[in-house]
Amino acid sequence: MTLRKPGVHASPGGRVCLCGARFPMNPDLSLTLGLVLAAVAIPSSVSAFSDGRTPRIPALAIVAAGLLVLYAVRTRPGGYALHDVPRAIYRTIALLTG
Repeated sequence: MTLRKPGVHASPGGRVCLCGARFPMNPDLSLTLGLVLAAVAIPSSVSAFSDGRTPRIPALAIVAAGLLVLYAVRTRPGGYALHDVPRAIYRTIALLTG
C-alpha cells in the first residue's frame, strides 16, 4: 500500500479521488451543499416553529448553508449568476458520479 500526497488522484476505476484535508473545496460543490442544506433546514425550522419548539439545529443548518453559499460566491472568479446555479449543480453531480 502506498501513501499519497494530498491532491487529486485517479483511482484504478478511473474516478477522481479528492485526497487530503488541505485540498480546497470546489466552489460548485460548496454551492450545491449549501443549497441542499438550506432546502432541508427551512422546512425543518418551519416545523419547529409550528410545534412550538426552538429551532436550534435548523438555525445552525441555515447559518452553515449560508456560509457554504458565501464561500462559493467568494472563491469562484466572477461569482455566480442565477443562470449559473443549475450548471454548477450538474457539474457537481458529474464530479461525484465520475
